[in-house]
Amino acid sequence: MKGAGKAIFALGLILAGAGLLWATVIGYYPSQLPALFFLLISGIVALAVGARMARDKEPNKAVEWRPQDVDAESQLPVQAGETALEAVAVAGRVAEEDIETTRVAIRRIEPSPWVVQFSEGAREPVTGMLLLGRKPVPNERWPSAKAVALPDTTQTVSQTHALIDVDSTGLWITDLDSTNGVSMVGPDGSELDIAARTRTLVTTSEVYLGDYLIRIDRG
Repeated sequence: MKGAGKAIFALGLILAGAGLLWATVIGYYPSQLPALFFLLISGIVALAVGARMARDKEPNKAVEWRPQDVDAESQLPVQAGETALEAVAVAGRVAEEDIETTRVAIRRIEPSPWVVQFSEGAREPVTGMLLLGRKPVPNERWPSAKAVALPDTTQTVSQTHALIDVDSTGLWITDLDSTNGVSMVGPDGSELDIAARTRTLVTTSEVYLGDYLIRIDRG
């Protein structure tokens, strides 16, 4: 349509131009007026029709109707000749295959911000409870506590001397009725004995179990 419109528009330009050239440059006789008017009017009409046809859009193409491509309830794509139930079954098999091939991630345990350093240089992160002593015996009161034997050369550490644990407040120590007790070393070097069987918040970096020194580090 657009090509034909342009051709008619061009014809209109030729006719109208010829009419204007005849009327203004060449000249005409009164007996030629009907022919001149016909030429001008034909050119104007051709211009209008050609311009209109050139602006018109191509007619909309017919859209071929097909059965519904997506099931209304499951919202799953449905292939030609496939029912909605079959589409759901296929999707289920794909999901199962995906689960079977997906590797289970290993949960990461965040490192403890607290570390106990012993006199000989060994370090023990505090992730739960620690039973400290010369040869600590597990206690049913703290079944999850980890027993840590101290190489005590001072011979002042009891068999099961103290319990260390942590919470959101900080690191705590409990003297388990040891023979030589537990004491914290203050900034000025003074020692503060803690009461037996009393869970006490550790506020210093050095703690004595008898004469055995342990250091508390905050990671």
